[in-house]
Amino acid sequence: MPPIIRPATSTEAIIRDSLTHGAWGQPLTQPQFLERERCLRAHSWSKHAMVMWFGVHAETSEVLASCETFRMKALQEGKQAISYGIASVFTEEKHRGRGHASAVIRGAMDQLEGATPQTPVSFHLYSEVGAPIYERLGFKPLPSEEWLIPTAASLKPLAGTTRAQRLTERDSLSPLLERYSSLNAGLLVVPDLLHLDWHWERSRIYGRLLNRRQPRFLALVADDAYSIWTVDYKNNILRALLFVSHRIDATAAMLWDASQEAEFLRIPYLSVWHTPATMPADVVDSLRAVAGVILAPRVGELAMVRPHLDLSEVPRALWV
Repeated sequence: MPPIIRPATSTEAIIRDSLTHGAWGQPLTQPQFLERERCLRAHSWSKHAMVMWFGVHAETSEVLASCETFRMKALQEGKQAISYGIASVFTEEKHRGRGHASAVIRGAMDQLEGATPQTPVSFHLYSEVGAPIYERLGFKPLPSEEWLIPTAASLKPLAGTTRAQRLTERDSLSPLLERYSSLNAGLLVVPDLLHLDWHWERSRIYGRLLNRRQPRFLALVADDAYSIWTVDYKNNILRALLFVSHRIDATAAMLWDASQEAEFLRIPYLSVWHTPATMPADVVDSLRAVAGVILAPRVGELAMVRPHLDLSEVPRALWV
């Protein structure tokens, strides 16, 4: 008998959170993890965009599996569309190996597609368990690489006289998102300011709970290049949520300034997810020549999309 797929109530979501600390809670204690979840669920973007889905036994109503979806704005060939990020797929150990996680994802996607029949809908996720389980649901893997840049990397000489400008106010980022919306892509998912603030709220929560310094800027601009940043205190990395640059001097200027901030935050690495808009071939070659800088497959964050449209831009901002 197939499970019933339905949205969870707010009370049910809180109860579910108490079971998932072992999967995603480190380095927080369980009380800290529950505080993290409470704060993130209270965020305005979560209230607007997030749904937790349950797959429940048709007779006993026992929860067999769960996942979350986040509604995001998208452009398909320049026209309004929707993309849903899928995250936090969880099955208790006693229910694993029976297809319950696949059932709840499939059921959630069917209901979301049915709710907007006139609007193109896509789904994306970042798999921690490889491709096969999601390929059976119609997802296709995408290239998933990231630049890992030591804080001490010698980047300043590549910048020459180019300097990066720091942006500290949320509203000052609107022009950057407008520019990002104009990128040439068959399918483009564009985060809005509320979505980005969800990332920054996550950073603020971890910084507070772990007693860490908070960052002093949100974005960097160097001539026609721009980047938006957040601190991943869980993994001790300063991450670019968006990064768009076509010149080595602008790229190096932003990365060098970000490395100075990482040093202030006592963080050893920067991370920039590599996408076609991130850095063209000549910039890639220049960065590869810097000692300690590597371009490597992302560990546990395999980008996947359904259907396999021309979604080439999958920046860290789309991760949930």
